Order: sequence, then C-alpha cells, then structure tokens
Amino acid sequence: PSRSAGRQIRVVLHALFEFAVWQEIAESNPCKFVSAGGFEPRERVLSDDELRSVWLALAAPDVIDGLFISRQIALALQLCAVTLQRRAEVAEARLDEFDLTRGEWTIPAERTKNRRTHLVPLSDLALEIVTEAKAAAGDSRHLFPSPRVNSDDDKPVTPAALSHAFRRLAAKIKLKDARPHDLRRTGATGLARVGVRRFDVSAALNHTSDTGGAARVTGTYDRYDYAVEKRAALELWAKHLRKVVA
Repeated sequence: PSRSAGRQIRVVLHALFEFAVWQEIAESNPCKFVSAGGFEPRERVLSDDELRSVWLALAAPDVIDGLFISRQIALALQLCAVTLQRRAEVAEARLDEFDLTRGEWTIPAERTKNRRTHLVPLSDLALEIVTEAKAAAGDSRHLFPSPRVNSDDDKPVTPAALSHAFRRLAAKIKLKDARPHDLRRTGATGLARVGVRRFDVSAALNHTSDTGGAARVTGTYDRYDYAVEKRAALELWAKHLRKVVA
C-alpha cells in the first residue's frame, strides 16, 4: 500500500487496540510502538505564469505539437482548477448534482473524502465550464462521461485519466513536478495570500477536520454550510484566474 494508505491503516488499528485495552480484551496497544513512517507533504504551488501556461494549454491543447487531450478531460481539469475540489469528485460528478439556476454543485456524502455532503458555490467561470461540459455530455448522467465505453455502459472518466492527461501536458509545457492536486493547493495558497480566513478556505475545499477534540465537536455540531463564505472565496479565486490568463 501507499504511505497514505499505510498511515490510515495504522490509525484504524490504533483505535481498535485502544478499544480492546479499554474492554480488557488486550493488555496493550502494539501500535504505540510502531511508527507511521516518514512523510513529507507536497508543497508544490504553481506560480501565476505556470498557472497561465496550464490554463491556456487546456483551453487549446491542439496547438501544442504532440499533445492530445480530449475536450472532456480538459474541461474537467479546468473545473478542478477553478473550484479547487478533489480530482475524483470532479471526474465522477453527476449532472443531478448541479443546480445551474442557483449556481451550486452539491457533492453527496458518499463521494466526499470526509463523508459529508459538500456544497460548492459555482463562480461565473465555473458555470461556463459546467455549461459547456453538460452540453457535450449528451444523454449521459455524468458531467464527464468516458468516451471509452459504449452507449449502454454509462460511466464517468476516471481520476487516473485526469492525472495522465495532466502529466502529458506538464511534460509538453516543461512544467516540473506538477500534479492535478497541486491546482487545489495553489488555489488554497492564493486565497490565504489575499487575506481569506484559513477556516473559510478549508470550508471551500471541504478539508477533513476530525483531527482533535475541538475539531471533532465542530464537525459534529456545526451544521452551517458556510455557503456565503465559500462563494466569496471561490469567486475571488475565479477572478484571480481570469486576471492571470487574460
């Protein structure tokens, strides 16, 4: 398993053995003596020039010699960049999750990392992307249907397809050590830089927060969806993107 999966397994086993000790089923928790292993989180943040290069390449990949990215995949990656949502949440988005009249995207709990329903306010730029993708989706129930399946087997593009396309794009425009998730980190960093509260940035990105007592209480009892704050943050980011690529 990956380092991330290994850490998650250790967390589960640690909790299991703690319960066993409390119930006097086990004498001790062996996980206390096992390190989770070294882990250095990625810190890659794209500069405005790099962000412009990525966006323009996604807007017109055919002008770059040897680069083929379908319009579906390009739109999906652009939606990742403007909404700052996770790669899988974008790739597997369903049409019934979107209310274009209200300018909202509701990701159901079963599709979010923290298993909580997440409301994503859509900026004007995000609405443009979703509207184009919806028009191209045809009869599919997915915003980004996979072109690799027949009409009777309606499936979305895979998160891996987004990663592969981004890797090819990065190689062509000589973008070093960049992944789709870096778009999310870039947006979060940019919002913090212009003074958006860290809590509001986390709300917009739907960060998991069950890391301690206070955070757990907040996650359990705070049911305000922070739609106003999230919309303000994502509109600000979309405005920055438009300025960067202009």
